[in-house]
Amino acid sequence: MSPIFQTERRGHSEIPIDLMESIRREEIRDVPQSSMDRKKLKLTLALAAYAILALIATFTLDGVVRTALWIFFIGLAAKTVAHSHDDDM
Repeated sequence: MSPIFQTERRGHSEIPIDLMESIRREEIRDVPQSSMDRKKLKLTLALAAYAILALIATFTLDGVVRTALWIFFIGLAAKTVAHSHDDDM
């Protein structure tokens, strides 16, 4: 007996071809289209990571160590932003 619809094997399961096409379109749509978008995404993720780490330091550390880490993360963020602007030229 033949299936009513065509399927494609992906991993251990079979997925209808129409569904595969829509998944592929979604995957393509989610990927940044230009290198500029990728650079912006990387910059945003790096700055978010610095902010999260600084926030963790805020609640877990105190005194001089916390202040030193804040200064370190601010310097790291400034250097990251400056480096991202150098790549644009």
